[in-house]
Amino acid sequence: MNIDGASKKRHHDTYYLDLITFEVEDTIFRVPKNRFLSLNPAFFDHFTLSQQPATAGNVVVVEIRDNIIQIHDVSAESFHALLLVLYPFERTASSYEEWLGALDLATRWTLPEIRVKAVSALAALKESTPKSSMEIILLAKKYRIKTMLRDAYAQLVTEQADLTIASLRQHAPGLDWETIARLLELQSQQSRVQPEYVQEKLDPRPNDNGRTNAHSVQLAC
Repeated sequence: MNIDGASKKRHHDTYYLDLITFEVEDTIFRVPKNRFLSLNPAFFDHFTLSQQPATAGNVVVVEIRDNIIQIHDVSAESFHALLLVLYPFERTASSYEEWLGALDLATRWTLPEIRVKAVSALAALKESTPKSSMEIILLAKKYRIKTMLRDAYAQLVTEQADLTIASLRQHAPGLDWETIARLLELQSQQSRVQPEYVQEKLDPRPNDNGRTNAHSVQLAC
């Protein structure tokens, strides 16, 4: 018997999983660490860099205590939704709210594969979870979803015949003045409002001299 056998043992490259523990609100989560790293090798750097000492006026959003990552600016529901997509043991995310929570964290923490899945799922849920054009515009602008934003602009100017500056500013406060002007212009030309035409009017394209048209507005802003 080789008494030195123990010293020659090694961890399997695939099936020796390192677990990571999160505390979000009043819930403790423990999951395999490698799934996060496979999606973003620098994932955990975000939490290290987010640690700040508590000072007057400073809200601490991340703390690491006893090897537990405590996240203070995320809801347990949103974090659970992200884990449903990352680790679909019993089920994956299914509701609009769950996919929205997954999208929010995937965008914030640079998980592009999960972000793409969430955007696709939200688009598929559009019929079963109807949202107004204004709601979709605000969602698409917040998360920079260009195609969704373009289509929502087209829907808005075709379904509402009485758009005004006041109504746009009231229901979509994130819209800039130039975008509002372009939407009103599009509404006045409703017979031509198709997604491609909306993109032409609202999405900046280089002109012949390589410069962007000064009158165009970037969709995903």
